[in-house]
Amino acid sequence: MNYISQTLQDQVSELLKPHRVCLVTPVLLHQSNQSCRRSGSKFVVLSLWRGYVVTKKQPLRVESTFSYLEISSINIHSLTQIELETDGQSLSFSVLHDEDLVAIISHMTASLKRIFPDSSPGKLLKSVPLDLQESLLTMTAVIEEQLNSQPGPCGGFSDTYAALCDFNEMPFREEIQWDVDNIYYIHNWRKFNLQDFSHLESRDLALAVAALSFNQWFTKIYCKDLKLSADIQQQLTFLLSKSSSLEELSLEDCGLKVDFAVKMAAALQQHTSTLQAINLSGNSVEDKGVIALSQEIQHLNEGLRFLSLSRVSMSTKGLGCLSQVLSSCQQFSTSLTHLDLSCNPGSLVTEDAT
Repeated sequence: MNYISQTLQDQVSELLKPHRVCLVTPVLLHQSNQSCRRSGSKFVVLSLWRGYVVTKKQPLRVESTFSYLEISSINIHSLTQIELETDGQSLSFSVLHDEDLVAIISHMTASLKRIFPDSSPGKLLKSVPLDLQESLLTMTAVIEEQLNSQPGPCGGFSDTYAALCDFNEMPFREEIQWDVDNIYYIHNWRKFNLQDFSHLESRDLALAVAALSFNQWFTKIYCKDLKLSADIQQQLTFLLSKSSSLEELSLEDCGLKVDFAVKMAAALQQHTSTLQAINLSGNSVEDKGVIALSQEIQHLNEGLRFLSLSRVSMSTKGLGCLSQVLSSCQQFSTSLTHLDLSCNPGSLVTEDAT
């Protein structure tokens, strides 16, 4: 921002409120895929989680914007020319000095690392001139190392949540951030209780669950007597397909049906799960859901420590499949310490249930 007057900086900040402006850089924007043809001078403005192309003419206006979450690759064509490939556009521009280019890369790399603490944003650099390779790769590695050693409260949950709110154009709920950064963090709670946020709209709670998908701090998800909307259920299954830290999932009397159990099973199939405890009691997942889950829990490397399928409308058919898995897989004989199949009328009284 050294080349921008204070008055102009203030105008940009006012234009983008409530987003906090972190960097304003004069650029020469290139027409798409034609680096030799230029469409005029602009500003590239970077906030915490988003970039903007702003006109230089008064009154200032935003020509286009992109979330850092949309970036699929970064190609550096020279010491001053950069091209960003996003989901919706290709943005190519030249900066005045190579320090500006480094500042842009540094800011976006640090932001992405805060959003996805377990990621390596430096891998987005697909094309880098030899003159810059060593310095840029060293810089991104240093940023990642620093943020790895100094993560935000609860594994940086609030940064991830804030970025997802921005990406989805949803309001940022400060009570979620406050509870996690203070109550959860101070007490070292690793169990995220959905009921703590039951007063929120379901879409707001769904975004909080989405943030858990990229979080290594929380190892348990808990909910009881709260009907979970389709949005929240979708994010829970996404979490199961992504999380490498989730050990316990307890969703008791949450209005879940067969389709959730089937989707949950499909999510478990996508990667090696760390789950050790499952509680779906009080949800009508029925035989189809129990069978789908049974076919997937047998692939858990360490088996299950806790399994509760009480009151799930299961018959002898579902129980037969589950019992076959539990008895035939060696890991369950040493891992399973709690099994609750109660209140599934008739499921335990036939020969199929042996």
